[in-house]
Amino acid sequence: MARGFLFLIFFGVSVAHAFVEKSFYMGISYYSQNALGKTTASATSAPSFLGSPNYPVNLKYDWRLSLDWYLSPQLSYTPMARSASGDSAKVTLLYFVLPIGQNLGFGAGSHWDWSFGPGYIQSTIKGAGGTTVLSNGTGTSTFAVPGESVTLQTISLSGAGAYNFGKSRIGVDLIFEGLLSSKRAASFMFSYAYRFGGGM
Repeated sequence: MARGFLFLIFFGVSVAHAFVEKSFYMGISYYSQNALGKTTASATSAPSFLGSPNYPVNLKYDWRLSLDWYLSPQLSYTPMARSASGDSAKVTLLYFVLPIGQNLGFGAGSHWDWSFGPGYIQSTIKGAGGTTVLSNGTGTSTFAVPGESVTLQTISLSGAGAYNFGKSRIGVDLIFEGLLSSKRAASFMFSYAYRFGGGM
């Protein structure tokens, strides 16, 4: 299996492109939600640089706008919900972004690209019901766990950069939520995607 994954990454490494007209990408990612010391998952309640981990599947498509500028909508979704603290709930994440991007370079020499644009984030939290034992600051207490589902929706602004080799793409996204409110948050996403089709 490991050999197959390495073949997927390095296949066609002799020719590299960044944004490619009419290209479809599919891959996986690590999405750290509410990162940069804003959240905690430790028993001591100490903040962590990394936020809540999510592992979405990514789908992306490239449309050429003009010259080396592209519109590249991307959809990320977690097919397997993550467990909240104490297994009190299941959380699924949907992230859609509509960025405009540009190749850094020209033609076959375009290994790097960058992009920016608005996005939409939807988090669905489904309570497990019953009770759970959690830290109260000095010890532990038993808390009731709701059994309902809650959906949170926010508008985001993201900036991203990526390196392309062969048909592979490794990217980093920085995602900001609530820029005009007092409840600002930042997340980041590391991703790997493989390109299917597209022009040269």
